[in-house]
Amino acid sequence: MDAARARGRFPPRFVMEGGRSMARHMGMTEARLTELLPAASLYQYFLPSVLAADPSNFTRIESRLPQSFALVRDKFSELESHRQLVITTFHMSCLPLVPMLANVACTQLRTGPRHVIVAPRNRSWLETDSGRWVTEVCEVIVADTGGLRRLVAGLRDGSVERLVTLVDGPHPPGNPGTRALSGISPALGFRIGVLSRVLSMGIPVLPVLHYWQSERLAIEFGPLLTSPPASREEGIDAVAGIIEGILRRHPEQWLNWPAARLRT
Repeated sequence: MDAARARGRFPPRFVMEGGRSMARHMGMTEARLTELLPAASLYQYFLPSVLAADPSNFTRIESRLPQSFALVRDKFSELESHRQLVITTFHMSCLPLVPMLANVACTQLRTGPRHVIVAPRNRSWLETDSGRWVTEVCEVIVADTGGLRRLVAGLRDGSVERLVTLVDGPHPPGNPGTRALSGISPALGFRIGVLSRVLSMGIPVLPVLHYWQSERLAIEFGPLLTSPPASREEGIDAVAGIIEGILRRHPEQWLNWPAARLRT
């Protein structure tokens, strides 16, 4: 990042475009946007590329991030009595560190299968040197038509015991299967199809929040969402509130502002 500054190529155009989208949706002043652009450049552009360049950051994550790993493992240990559990994370700049922390924690606690669901557009990444390791540590389900049928069948018959998924967004609200982030911007929304199906089956969902703070990885756990006793709608509302809360605290770390600019 310092080298980019020295060459006069700062902030990167990718970050600048996303920053304009961030400012519009969050109601930021130009001064606030200018203040956040250096951090946005670090978290959205430079840091993810450095992490992804070395797959051992993920395959050796227990030793690379021992305190974060212990935190995740201890939380999962509390929930080990649940036959099935869905861990949902968000598109913050700590990806894919958190899903791999979850994977290793599950490995230590149980011998059952572990699954992760990825969007079809990310399928090609799994075939690259920086992404191939994912298929070596857990079973990947691609969220195309066939993959979603397989996922639902596995959730119903119990063969999917531990699932990691991302809350996907932004998507234009108003379309079927999309929930608006009305507390932030009526033009932003997230997909609720998988989440809605999981909650309807009564499978508990654990939201895992993650962000960088004081140059350290910070992890928080949202409330365990179950239906019943809460309704499916209440669970979806809870996830919407979590996304809105983390965007208010750390908008510069959300990876999808460029997509929000293109789609809205």
